[in-house]
Amino acid sequence: MVLSRFLFLKNTKVPDPSVPFILNKKMIKDLIVQEIIEQKIYLIRGQKVMLDRDLAVLYEITTGNFNKAVSRNLDRFPSNFIF
Repeated sequence: MVLSRFLFLKNTKVPDPSVPFILNKKMIKDLIVQEIIEQKIYLIRGQKVMLDRDLAVLYEITTGNFNKAVSRNLDRFPSNFIF
């Protein structure tokens, strides 16, 4: 386990600790979006699930339009995408 962490860090550029690390606006927005998405993933009967309304908000469309798009394009989604 420690070795795998070392291998991962070996290929990663380590920032100079003397230089302050500043988050830019895009990085902050990405962190906020990631946190919001993670909060919308529910564990139901041992499966990670996102509700259609939460996905619709993420894509900035109505839930009805989201469901229509999914039903029109079922062949583009994996079999376990909806149940």
